[in-house]
Amino acid sequence: MAYASQIPKWDKGSIEELIPPENKRVFDRTCDAFDLPKDMYTRPLETFSSGELRKIDLARALSQPSDILILDEPLNYMDYLFKMQLRKALVEQAVTLIFVEHDREFGKAVATKTLYL
Repeated sequence: MAYASQIPKWDKGSIEELIPPENKRVFDRTCDAFDLPKDMYTRPLETFSSGELRKIDLARALSQPSDILILDEPLNYMDYLFKMQLRKALVEQAVTLIFVEHDREFGKAVATKTLYL
């Protein structure tokens, strides 16, 4: 199981030391899809914006081999372009996805079953 919360798991150190080598290829592909900067491996995580950290955290969760992916409001404070990027990445994943999101359009595009609370 993989999980991404509203607060990024990684906010200190460097991506190079945090991403397991076996996840790097999928992580890199996802980061490219999310338009993260090419110098992300040479910068400390402390220099990234909160939006970039959020994208990195979602790429981290998506790159972990898992059968279930849990996302807690993945679009919080993110722009429309990222919404489309994440939507595409999630649709391409062959994983069971459980997520909380207030954006109904996004939910309809990604979910096969919906529970409204």
